[in-house]
Amino acid sequence: MKHLNRRFLLVLASLIVLAVPARAYEDYLFNFSIKGPKGWLAMPTASVPGTYRFGWTSPEWGMPKARNVWGSTISVFVQDTEGHTAQDLLEKNVAVISGKTEVKPDPRANLRVVKQQTITVDGNPGFVMEVLGNGTGFAISVPVDPKAKNPFKMVPTRQRWFCVVKGKNLIGVLSTCPDSLYKKYAPTFTATEKTLQVR
Repeated sequence: MKHLNRRFLLVLASLIVLAVPARAYEDYLFNFSIKGPKGWLAMPTASVPGTYRFGWTSPEWGMPKARNVWGSTISVFVQDTEGHTAQDLLEKNVAVISGKTEVKPDPRANLRVVKQQTITVDGNPGFVMEVLGNGTGFAISVPVDPKAKNPFKMVPTRQRWFCVVKGKNLIGVLSTCPDSLYKKYAPTFTATEKTLQVR
């Protein structure tokens, strides 16, 4: 019984964290800060490349019966660059997504790069990459088991990668939404990216 109560409290704590609006995030370990969109909810965890640091979900996710309401997520993560430059990392990601490496993406995801460019943030090199593919609206993904019933309808999904390389680390802001809502959320994505300060 104690074990069940502990599990219940952990789930409850996650839901409480999710329901709390949170704007600013300060990362003292990797020396950066970023402000999320006003009115968005804190996201306790997310599947990202590297290590998840913080994130936000658009207000739709906090609404009752939100299962059929598509919203958006913004995830902040850190990844070891393994000695690669920002240009190297951009080219490597584009090659993987395009199926030009040994690691091939699942063809059902129908991935394609729709934008790529190098940038500079606080004197640090970085890149922006936008990827379009099949997914759930909050992630580009396909069911592991094609025969399993998927609780989410698959829709064209867009991800925007805004990444900065500082020393041995890549600091990434990964914004995701259904492609049909990209014009609605794009200004929020870029406004959030502009608040990223890397020290």
